[in-house]
This record gives sequence, C-alpha cells and structure tokens, in this order.
Amino acid sequence: MFIYADESGHSGRHIFNEPTHYFQGAILSVSDPEPLLYPLAEKYRQELGVERLHANELKPHIVEKIASSFLFLLEKINWIFHLTTIEKRYLTVTKFVDSIFDSFENQGAHWLWYKWNFRLSRIPERRPRPWKIVRRRIG
Repeated sequence: MFIYADESGHSGRHIFNEPTHYFQGAILSVSDPEPLLYPLAEKYRQELGVERLHANELKPHIVEKIASSFLFLLEKINWIFHLTTIEKRYLTVTKFVDSIFDSFENQGAHWLWYKWNFRLSRIPERRPRPWKIVRRRIG
C-alpha cells in the first residue's frame, strides 16, 4: 500500500485563528504511483523553474493544468483519494494526547518522531499516585 498525503496548511502558534478547519488529502494505491508521475512532475518543475511543485506557490491555472495531467496518468493505476476535514479546536487536544500517550504506548512509533522523550513511570508508594510525566528536550 502506498499513501501520499498532504494538509492544507500548518497553523503553528496561530492554531485558533481563522480558518477554523483545515483539510488533509491522501492518494492511496496498491501500486506505487511515483514512477508514473515523477517524470511529469520533473518536466513541470523544470518548465516553471521551481525546486518543488506546491499548490500554494503556484497560480491557480497552473495548478489546474498540472493536476489534470496527473489525473490523466493516475487512470493507469488503481487508486482512491481520501479527503478529511479537521476542526482546529480539537487538534490541540488530539496532538497533546498523541504526544504523551502514543509516544509511550505505540511500540511501532519511535519516540524520536515526537522530538520529545516522554517517560511515564509509577512511583511505588503505599497509596496510588497518578502517572508522573517527565520530559526531556531532544537535541
């Protein structure tokens, strides 16, 4: 399975500003679309004289032309497109829970992916204490 995903923008410290939603889209395919799309992407990149093709850096009519060309090529493979809308007010809570608990519990995700090393440990005492969270900044 191959998944190519992108979101409509990174809010950074302005997460509660307008717009209140952002979008995440992904192409999912059982075969790798990159060998099919890469030569065309390189052609457009060189024609436009840019380092990368990114919609927010190009004029809408250029994006439409490139997208149409990609869609034409994608018809040669089996793929689907998935679009999700995310309310930004829920994102902060979700990222907090993800950073604390997933970095500890998800053995498939290395803690370096989070850029923080969260260690959860129980302190043995007579009465139960809540989990203690100790964080250490990673270089």
